[in-house]
Amino acid sequence: MTSTIAITHTSDWHLGKKLFKESRHQEHELFLSWLIDHLKSTKADILVIAGDIFDSPIPSAMALEQYYQFLYRATEETQCQILIISGNHDSGRFLEAPKNFLQKHRIHLFGKYTHQNSIILTIRERPIAFYPLPFFRASELLRAPSPINHESEVGDQLPMKEHLLQTLEESFASFKSFCHENSAHAGILLAHHMLVNAEAAGSENAIGLSGLDYLPVKMLEKYFDLVLMGHIHQRQILGSEKKCFYPGSPLPMRFSEKGKKFLFNHKLTENNSFKSEEVAIPVFRPLLGLNFNNLEKLEDDLRKNTFSENSLPTFVELKIDQSVHYPGLGDELRKLFTKLPTHQLLSCKYTGTTQQEEVALETLELDPKELFIRFYQENYSGKIPEKELMDDFCDLLSQLDEPDSPDDSTLSKQGESSLET
Repeated sequence: MTSTIAITHTSDWHLGKKLFKESRHQEHELFLSWLIDHLKSTKADILVIAGDIFDSPIPSAMALEQYYQFLYRATEETQCQILIISGNHDSGRFLEAPKNFLQKHRIHLFGKYTHQNSIILTIRERPIAFYPLPFFRASELLRAPSPINHESEVGDQLPMKEHLLQTLEESFASFKSFCHENSAHAGILLAHHMLVNAEAAGSENAIGLSGLDYLPVKMLEKYFDLVLMGHIHQRQILGSEKKCFYPGSPLPMRFSEKGKKFLFNHKLTENNSFKSEEVAIPVFRPLLGLNFNNLEKLEDDLRKNTFSENSLPTFVELKIDQSVHYPGLGDELRKLFTKLPTHQLLSCKYTGTTQQEEVALETLELDPKELFIRFYQENYSGKIPEKELMDDFCDLLSQLDEPDSPDDSTLSKQGESSLET
């Protein structure tokens, strides 16, 4: 028996995300409900969530409840299998904690890198192989045992980047053999990383701790029939064979992210080829950026930008020229937005900043590795830090990003502290 197999691909939910201290919980709730309806209407066989489920390695109780409520509904109301990998915002160990329990409910979790992650899902007698590649660090790649036994130690003589690529390619080649041995109808990569020529939306955190800034698309096309990515927040299709997909985040993460949001539907046809289509996600809460000239024009602009009655009140960011004085502006803005309950003022961004302020703002956009390099150059006559020093710094960042589980004494001290507070 053969038939088409339907795969829905989404990523970068960032549950628990806030924008200028305002919760996105309601937007996420509407998206997840819409996603359940989408899975049911398309009769999806497989749902892939390609990383950054949460916005923080230690998510809030509200974000956790939202996540597990979605998984409950998805498994109760649909028949699809669910594959989830961790992203750079997630804690791999935390995500994998209920792995054995959830696997009984058709939910497959992959939080940490290992060569043994490959999995076969058989849908209507058609086996499909998946290679999950969650967000990884260089140390995890180097510690993992090679899937290919070699007598030579050529890899140890290579520069770090080439050595890591060689390790990955060996693992991909092993996966290709795995597909052949299991008569898989397709081999699919799930990954959370940057691909060469991918265009960032601007709200993604750097993931340079992996030791590989980018994965080469040509290498992925060589070993996989379909590549389902996470990390980039805007929809993209990459590669000469057009089989590397970023769906982007379902919500705009900042005011600069304009345009529609998407997920992808991929169908494995009866002749084992893929057909892919993008699906636009509804706008649950519009984000609106406006330049402020005067109150009358602002009110006119706001009334012109009244969106669907079904959407949540619009979040508004005003750009105000600080070189012009507007007496009593704060009180006037409060009155105006009280009059227009369909809009909520979230941020006032002042333009015309000094050069020193611009440098400070630019510094806020740098990732920790870039900040460390800049600090080193400022203190050591413009020199670039040596590779060994950068590796040590990245290892420290890695430990800070996902600390080991605290021992009992630490937990006890934390408990005492919270009681005293």
